[in-house]
Amino acid sequence: MSSICHLLVQSRLYGNLDKDIIRQLSAEIRHEIFLPGTHIVRSGDICQAVYFIKKGEVVIIDESPGVELCVEILYENECFGEVNYFTNATVFLSHP
Repeated sequence: MSSICHLLVQSRLYGNLDKDIIRQLSAEIRHEIFLPGTHIVRSGDICQAVYFIKKGEVVIIDESPGVELCVEILYENECFGEVNYFTNATVFLSHP
């Protein structure tokens, strides 16, 4: 099994799908590397991808005017952007 298939199998979103569907999805996945400090998506963007974290972590930051607040930290085998991607919605950041 490829590392991309393995990543999909371990994800909460795709882990229970049939192996053939996972293989088909893995063929559509594009590998990207983001360096520390890189903004991947900003609040207000139209999300155009689902992001899987293969290595490292992603910090979700609220950058409201005058505020920079860490909202959440995502780790290996987690994903983000799926809700916005599948609904073609704008990314809105909210926190309690």
